Amino acid sequence: MEFQLTAQMADEPGTLDRALLVFSRRRICPRAVVAAADPEHGLMELTVRFEAGSALEAKRLAHQVARGVLVQAVTLEPVDAAVDREMALVRVRCKPGERDRIREAAERLGAEVAAEGTETVVLSLAGASAEVRRA
Repeated sequence: MEFQLTAQMADEPGTLDRALLVFSRRRICPRAVVAAADPEHGLMELTVRFEAGSALEAKRLAHQVARGVLVQAVTLEPVDAAVDREMALVRVRCKPGERDRIREAAERLGAEVAAEGTETVVLSLAGASAEVRRA
């Protein structure tokens, strides 16, 4: 199962290293790590996406992260497959008189006109991976 852990913690030297050391000790390689500092409030927000064998294992990991550093808040959420989205951009060469027909075809597919040039129309389609590939 994939989880996302978000921790708001003190922005002090070594805090990020100590938080990520918890993952290393459990031999968990995060899929994504994002850290953003807020110097005005002396805080850092760390977001980590990772795989865990169970929800209990993920909760234990979150608890260890909270114990190892000065943490204000920790949230742990399972990442649902429905969250993943894909986007396709298609450039279609057409004459100005054919644009209405292109717009109608795009509407049937659930796409939107993203941009129009003198000789082209760019369509964008976003959604679940399977739906985008099928279109």
